[in-house]
Amino acid sequence: MIASNRKGCFVVKQIVKAFKCRLYPTKQQEQRLQKTFGCTRFVYNHLLHLALERKKLSKVAKHYFPSKADFVNSVALLKEVFAFLKEVDSIALQASAEALHEAFSRYFNKQNRFPNFKKHSSFKSYTTKTVNHNIRFVTKHRITLPKLGSVRLKNSFGDALTTGQIQRATISQEADGAYYLSILVKNVPVHDLPKTNVNQGIDLGLAHFAALSDGVFLEAPRALFHYEHQLKQAQRTLSRRIARAKKEKRALHDSKNVQKARQQVARLHAKIKHVRQDFLQKASTALVRAYDVLALEALNVRDMLQSTYAKGISDASWAQFKTMLHYKALWYGKTVKWVNPAYTSQTCNKCGDIDQMNRFGQQFRCTKCHHEDHADTNAAKNILKAAR
Repeated sequence: MIASNRKGCFVVKQIVKAFKCRLYPTKQQEQRLQKTFGCTRFVYNHLLHLALERKKLSKVAKHYFPSKADFVNSVALLKEVFAFLKEVDSIALQASAEALHEAFSRYFNKQNRFPNFKKHSSFKSYTTKTVNHNIRFVTKHRITLPKLGSVRLKNSFGDALTTGQIQRATISQEADGAYYLSILVKNVPVHDLPKTNVNQGIDLGLAHFAALSDGVFLEAPRALFHYEHQLKQAQRTLSRRIARAKKEKRALHDSKNVQKARQQVARLHAKIKHVRQDFLQKASTALVRAYDVLALEALNVRDMLQSTYAKGISDASWAQFKTMLHYKALWYGKTVKWVNPAYTSQTCNKCGDIDQMNRFGQQFRCTKCHHEDHADTNAAKNILKAAR
């Protein structure tokens, strides 16, 4: 939701924006967080089990589907039966029930698969909402959370976090053990960026992350490629230790060497993810600042992931980059246009001739007018023409 008003010659928008920060809880707060993760997972799984039991008594699928109020009201009944649920944030338990209702709704609308039970190893997250200012900033780097008290965090967003109206917060723990806080803030002021009167065509690729129509290339860090050797070694070590633990009939969660190897694999995956995210955020912001109109191909990335180039496409994260460009352009008063990708790499941007023989690798030479250019730059120019 975006509300806007004019202030002088600039447009000021009030938007709902999410911020993700690193959390640094104490040992006692970590124990409370782990307990809350477990309780929200228990509520989700228990209500899902009850819904499945109800399904057995009904012939029509939607007849056994409880309403949102039924799910939420069931939480109070569970707290009477299971006393340990009273020790954690009650709003987080209600949010878990609402998440299950949403999962069922998406299933019946054919948007998702049938809801699954949450595993202990993969489900370490919960959401709580602001009620009577129970979520508020004490200082720039300290926030008060329900049942946790004051928690230290890394705030790299300045006053946008402390001055906005916090709606909800999601606390999660990633596989490498780090805790993160995602805050949804309402009424965050955003100003339109100054107009540059420059338009740009962008051709996404693998040899270069992006080729611009003015001849500039953006190079991705290729995080997976650089850390792949270390990741393979860490995964082999983990596989050997798991096999040895099973051979010696030891529980995996009690094997310290297995857990150390798992942490090493998780840390490498987190490193790859953070390097990639950092590049995508900075590149998308720089493009939105520099150009008024950005033209890109309307690629079906999901279908392209079925090809032999799936690994490189996943490492480049084209879909996430396009999403970032879209919402940042909406925020800052810029425009993103999507064009048909057909024949953009085979068409000469000078004479318009379309020939498969025009392109040879990364070189483009028109068979009709003999115009020469870099193949990706030529494609970016065609994308910009199509957008116009």
